[in-house]
Amino acid sequence: MEDSFSNQSTSYTKISNEISAHLAQIAKEPPELLEYFRAHGTLIKRGFQPIGLAYYIHAAPQFQRVLGDNLESLDLGSHPEQESAFLRVLEDVSIEKKTSVIPAGEVPVGLLHGQTVADAPAPHKLPTFNQTAYTQYFVPIFLDDKVMGVLQVWFTGGASKALQEALEQACLDAELYLKSRQVEQVSQELGRIYSYSGFLESLSGEFDLNILSEKILSYAHHASGSERVSLFLAKGYQQLIADAVESLFDQYIFFNAVGIQCPHKKSEESRSMESLIASLLRQLLVQQSERIESLRSPQEKATAAVEKDGSKVLPAPPGQRLPLILQWVKRGETSEANEEVLHYLDLAPMNWATILPLYDESNRVCGVLLFEGKDLKESTSAALLRMQSIMYSGGHALSTALFWKDRWALQWAHRWISWKDGTLNTPKKRKAGRWISFVLLLMCALLFPVRFHIKAPAQIRPQEVIQMPAQTVARILDVSVREGALVEKGSVLVQLDTRELEYERSRYESEYLQFLTEADRLLEEGDEGGMQAAQLQAEKALAQLKSIRYELNRAIIRAPFSGLVLGPKNLEQKQGQVAQVGETLVELAQPDTWEVRIQLTEQNLVFLAALLQERGVIEGKLKLVADPSVVYPLQLSKEEQLAYGLDISGEEYFFDAIIPLSIDPSMKDLLKAGFGGRVAFYVGWRPLAYVLFREVVLSVKVNWF
Repeated sequence: MEDSFSNQSTSYTKISNEISAHLAQIAKEPPELLEYFRAHGTLIKRGFQPIGLAYYIHAAPQFQRVLGDNLESLDLGSHPEQESAFLRVLEDVSIEKKTSVIPAGEVPVGLLHGQTVADAPAPHKLPTFNQTAYTQYFVPIFLDDKVMGVLQVWFTGGASKALQEALEQACLDAELYLKSRQVEQVSQELGRIYSYSGFLESLSGEFDLNILSEKILSYAHHASGSERVSLFLAKGYQQLIADAVESLFDQYIFFNAVGIQCPHKKSEESRSMESLIASLLRQLLVQQSERIESLRSPQEKATAAVEKDGSKVLPAPPGQRLPLILQWVKRGETSEANEEVLHYLDLAPMNWATILPLYDESNRVCGVLLFEGKDLKESTSAALLRMQSIMYSGGHALSTALFWKDRWALQWAHRWISWKDGTLNTPKKRKAGRWISFVLLLMCALLFPVRFHIKAPAQIRPQEVIQMPAQTVARILDVSVREGALVEKGSVLVQLDTRELEYERSRYESEYLQFLTEADRLLEEGDEGGMQAAQLQAEKALAQLKSIRYELNRAIIRAPFSGLVLGPKNLEQKQGQVAQVGETLVELAQPDTWEVRIQLTEQNLVFLAALLQERGVIEGKLKLVADPSVVYPLQLSKEEQLAYGLDISGEEYFFDAIIPLSIDPSMKDLLKAGFGGRVAFYVGWRPLAYVLFREVVLSVKVNWF
């Protein structure tokens, strides 16, 4: 066991020494605080291979996390009580000034009384605990015997004393960096970091050149403490970017400035500033190229040789950051100054100036910041030395804005997306946005035009129909046809009982013959008066006989033409009943011509009448229930086809359209009177809302207005 611990300790010590060597090298040219912690964390991950880590800085009144890696492995979003417990551990480390190690799964079970931590009444008052599956190390980072930060690292497996000591040594090395940076007040450094983070956040997604330039100038002016900061842009960057080989563009023109005594864009002072920028920038890039030349391979040196005095300066490889070198121009130190510098000092109301190039993604200078002032303070010089990051963050954002400068459609699209994300990207507004989107989509759907038809029930019937009534009172002896039967002209339809008429006919025939015989006899006897009386009685009997024969002829109902028997509906049940004079016995229709009776509402009849006056013809179509696969075309072309009147049987007004039906002769035998269906009249295109709610709106208008 001791040998195993000794070997493990030796391994960790070796790793710790390697980390210390790297950190000591970094501390010689100390980077930004976040950059240092990022490098520190990379070495910790590479050497000890933790699951994740996080750096916290003490900024009153509590610790703030400034950097983290693989935080999602802790699942703190689902367990906020665990994050609160870790913050209490940070406070304990700050007070006790020693490392705290919490094994995985350590929960104060005795104080929960069977509850989970999340269900506890006051989880923030519980002792520190660790519900995660990893062992947690909280290592203090000191500055002058004060804990200014804490490194949290988590591993799988149990706690290790050797690992703890190695992590403590790595954090002690961070104190060398803090002292070399002269960070006496970490909160001030942290404030600067947060200010830079806010600056980066403000640049994110901003493509408007004017707004972006104001943000860059405002941050540079505030962070540096200079009295005036000016921005210069590469002329023709958008057009020349594809062909640019050199780091520099031909000219950098004055764009904007903040601070005191800002020059006009077309003033002589701004022209002198542009000349100064061109002079200082080439000198600066030559020095930077010489600095990075040593880092290139022999082959790269051969292809990217730096030629001074007006020759090309190739950009550094993309992704490689150039060192920050400040080229100073100071009044009174101009013995070897060139013409551009002297001209600038003659016109500018400033005593010192320096530049900061802004690089795009290909390390080409797309813009330049010119810092100026009357009195050069030590704090200003120190602040300018810490502004290396803005060369790249500001330059990348500026190059994007220059690229989008004249692409108005893309700019407006981006502004819409940015406005939507910034304005609507909250839970309440997203919910409201979903409802608003639903309402807008619903409104668009309701306003979408569709084909509108007025539909109504309909029945077909023959155009020519006759009713054959009983012309005498008689019992119906025989009904020879049924409803719907086709009959030929002259066919017997109904036979009435004629037995009494036959008896009367026989009686009057006998009387007629008897009186004729009597008249002949009296004529032979010479009784002329008796003969005339007998002839008169014979004529009366003949008249009665003719009347009876006429009645007999009317007792047989025959078809006046070939047609279709329509009714009445109780036709077969009439046999044996006594028919009264005028009672309809048979309805017979001519099957060659048909019409459609359409039952309309009052509103639709008025609407169709107005539309008919406007168009002259309204197209429609009929589908019968008996065969919905067949569509019969209709045309409403005359106002006389629209009818309304009193229904005598129901004593109600009816509103109809009666339209001739044109059919193929081969289909006439398939149609039956009374076949029902639906008719649709094409009105035109209307919004979907009009189609769906037209009847409702009409009903509301009638009943409520």
